[in-house]
Amino acid sequence: MVAVPGLDPLAAAPVVRPIFGVDIAGFGHPDRDDEVQVAVRRVLYQVLREAWEGAGLSWADALREDRGDGVLLIASPAEPPGTLIDPLLELIRLRLNRHNRLSSPAAQIRLRAALHLGPVHRDQHGVTGTAVTHMFRLLNAPQLRTALEEPDTDLAFIASQQVFDHIIRTHGSMGPESYLPVECRVKETLAPAWITIPTRGRRPLLAPAHENVPGVTRLMERAE
Repeated sequence: MVAVPGLDPLAAAPVVRPIFGVDIAGFGHPDRDDEVQVAVRRVLYQVLREAWEGAGLSWADALREDRGDGVLLIASPAEPPGTLIDPLLELIRLRLNRHNRLSSPAAQIRLRAALHLGPVHRDQHGVTGTAVTHMFRLLNAPQLRTALEEPDTDLAFIASQQVFDHIIRTHGSMGPESYLPVECRVKETLAPAWITIPTRGRRPLLAPAHENVPGVTRLMERAE
């Protein structure tokens, strides 16, 4: 491993972590002037921190990077990765719903969220690695953007194939049947993933995830 000047070599060693990201839909809309954008970002961080800590996750131990209209959150390797799905997503959704009911259209927040697992590299500038890049590719998948356009939707979530296989599929309580399989094409990435709209009832998005049905094609066609 090549040493990075000024950095402890052990700190540069990659560590497998849950990689979670969110992005605000329409953040740069003309109706959102600077004052509104500042207020929206403040609420976003409040929502994330309250939900993160409410799920029993350590906010202090999480690696955080601001992305302007979104946030990258990398949980401690000691945290159970399933917690970033259940109960975290529901806690985020509930807080978004409460905020949006009391806010003007320009101040309302609708989020895309993504989760992946993989090695994370750290240096003096932040975090990097193919796993981090993969999470951001999923977060920008056109199918996820389309899912967030569903009526009365404050939060749309995409899980990587790895997350679905090792966490969601093996825990029936996480509602694997409510996830829709998609093939994401973003820049150089072509990858399978799974999308859901988190709700209290965990209703499927367009079609059950484990059936070969036209719903998968419909979602992809609408996004292209």
